[in-house]
Amino acid sequence: MPHPINSHLKIFYCWIHLRKQEGGIYQFNNQFIQFIRHAMDHLKKKYKDIYLLRNERIFKIYRFSDGRAIEPDFVLFLTEKKTKRALSLQLFVEPKGQHLIKSDQWKEDFLKEIEDHFEILGLFETDKYRLVGLPFYNEVLKKQEFQKEFKEILNIKL
Repeated sequence: MPHPINSHLKIFYCWIHLRKQEGGIYQFNNQFIQFIRHAMDHLKKKYKDIYLLRNERIFKIYRFSDGRAIEPDFVLFLTEKKTKRALSLQLFVEPKGQHLIKSDQWKEDFLKEIEDHFEILGLFETDKYRLVGLPFYNEVLKKQEFQKEFKEILNIKL
């Protein structure tokens, strides 16, 4: 059963529990989690029901052009506080090591296409949904690009 590890940021790890480690995938994921933790005060001003799901082979999304699959490492779920119709956002996030940015460029391209090519119709009349893919998160090479998109999409200041 998933469990939260922080009372303010509900991070759910399914299948694995990340521990603080210095190298490999854990390092990149932990850097992203720290980014979200630092953004929480700003997120809580505008959003409620903030959940960060660690996707460890739970689901895949498929590229529109050729059906190639990606398993985004994280999905950030948020619901706007002050709207007539509840606006729920799902942001697909992929922390990426520098050594993989070039070879996985197709994944980042796909994530950036999601909002333009996908729309949820008629789920609930009282609610609106927005699916968004973000650029790769990399602390050294792509943090500024990620942060800019993150702030624009969520309409927050960091």
